[in-house]
Amino acid sequence: MTASAERLYRLLVESGGSAPRNTLLGGESSAGADTFTDADIDILVSLHLVSVESGTGVVSVLNPRLALTASVAQRAAEISRLHAESEQVRAGIEGLQEAYDSLGGFGDQAQAVERSNDLQLIRSLLSHAGQNCVSEVLTAQPEALQESAVADSRPRDLALLQRGVRMRTIYPHTVLSSPGVQRHFSIMQAAGSEIRTASGIIERVVIFDREVAFLADRRDRGGGAVIIREPAVVEYLYQSLEQTWRLATPFVYTRVGYGETIDDIKAGILRQMAAGAKDEVVARRMNMSTRTCRRHISEILAELGADSRFQAGMLAARLGWIDTSWTDGAQQDTAV
Repeated sequence: MTASAERLYRLLVESGGSAPRNTLLGGESSAGADTFTDADIDILVSLHLVSVESGTGVVSVLNPRLALTASVAQRAAEISRLHAESEQVRAGIEGLQEAYDSLGGFGDQAQAVERSNDLQLIRSLLSHAGQNCVSEVLTAQPEALQESAVADSRPRDLALLQRGVRMRTIYPHTVLSSPGVQRHFSIMQAAGSEIRTASGIIERVVIFDREVAFLADRRDRGGGAVIIREPAVVEYLYQSLEQTWRLATPFVYTRVGYGETIDDIKAGILRQMAAGAKDEVVARRMNMSTRTCRRHISEILAELGADSRFQAGMLAARLGWIDTSWTDGAQQDTAV
């Protein structure tokens, strides 16, 4: 029901209960100069609030109480139809389960670890896992969510927190450069969510109740996912994230800037520089834009008084700013 359709119904009542269709569409009536459209009349017809005589085109009001009964009955019939269709779909899919299970061990493995590039299906599975989550959601995100994604996910996350579900999320330090991201983190933290940031590469992983994990499929550029229910694999992913969580830095709202995490960011860049990585590679591994990465590199070069990126990395190693053994290993890997 729209406001315009409601005004039309009231106008018809004030006009004695009926009026010619042409008069209503032309806005000529004793009650004022409101102009209505065919859409307004169609809405009232669909709700059984008016009838239109086929010959004369006269629009007449009907009893709202009877209209309500008719509308409810119509929608109940539609719900029954959809329910019947759903049952047919369920029966059809379940009928194929026996054929799928005939794959034997491969079939069992596919159920435990499955891949999908159907984004709608992945969202549905994530939503279902969230609705059935009772204990904890542990997540690693390689980058900050877009504003549209934040607006979509925040109500679901807040609902989980209100149900007493523990939520922990790990992000790279670099996301803290965005004031919008910090505001979102602050809102979620106030609601009970736990957020930490870490240096280096973080894979996208979401684990619900240590029972099912969603892992980004790096082989699928379209945003596919691997859904894992195998207990041993899920537990391995969980313990890996748990270790990253213990070493990560708790989020502190600074409005803008990296805060105390800037030293970790610089150390991460220096390690890549010492290994001889190019700017684009360093930026990708540090989850930041090439432009931002080059700005940090320039600041590091000036701070160390170095003439090259490699020299800066070696000077930092000698000064103890980065782990020398890690640097030596990285150089050997690069040389190979």
